Amino acid sequence: MKNLLIVESPAKAKTIKKYLGKNYEVVASMGHVRDLPEKRLSVDVKNNFEPKYAVIKGKDKLVKELKEKAKKADNVLLATDPDREGEAISWHLAYIETKSGWIREWIEQFMMELPCDECHGARLKPSVLSVLINNKNIYEITNMSIKELKEFLSKLKLTKEQQEISNILLKEINNRLDFLINVGLDYLT
Repeated sequence: MKNLLIVESPAKAKTIKKYLGKNYEVVASMGHVRDLPEKRLSVDVKNNFEPKYAVIKGKDKLVKELKEKAKKADNVLLATDPDREGEAISWHLAYIETKSGWIREWIEQFMMELPCDECHGARLKPSVLSVLINNKNIYEITNMSIKELKEFLSKLKLTKEQQEISNILLKEINNRLDFLINVGLDYLT
């Protein structure tokens, strides 16, 4: 497999590729891939001001592509600019792309990822999470085991109108849940 060289900009990648030849794949990180989130306190004040990094919005696809290329490469070389910003970019790229458990652990002592304060890891918009059924949102409901969901649905308190609207749907859901319980899969979520 080729050597993977990661630089900051597409223009640099294009220029450097001309000099390195066929044994190198040169790609651009397009600048930073991780940063301190803006919409929440990004340091843990109680834990020695430990930073809480997140992949920058819109960079998920690029990060996934870089990881895939890094897995296939014999060597990954980080050639970011020789300044503080370039160093930070390389630091985050090294963390994201390393195959080595001990390197990842060593880097993790300087950073940590926490779920979003708005969705708490649900990866759903607050407007979606605000819709409740018996004080449970869609994320909480879908994380219930089959057995818990069956019990939750049996305790639903619905108005006459809600019963008319949901009767067919609830009957079908209950039939499927009963089947899963009968075949011993009631522990699944």
